[in-house]
Amino acid sequence: MKISNLINQSQALQKSAGADAGGRFAKTIADLAAQATGSAVAVEGASKAVALGAADPTEVATTIAQAELMLESVVSIRDKVISLYNELVRTPI
Repeated sequence: MKISNLINQSQALQKSAGADAGGRFAKTIADLAAQATGSAVAVEGASKAVALGAADPTEVATTIAQAELMLESVVSIRDKVISLYNELVRTPI
């Protein structure tokens, strides 16, 4: 997944801060998880192809870099969600 896609999804999520925002947020997170899994599968396939001599190492390096970026993005989002949750838990009612 490209950074521009993450930015577009983030902007769409910010614009949709209405009654259904919770459902859209959950769908966005689920989509990101699916894309991260797809990136991992792509890296695995590319690695196998290089081992068999059927792929260009440059393409594999690019695929690995994209998967790393996706993982960093998912971890960053997870950290933000955990931070927000902790902040909400500390808020007195």
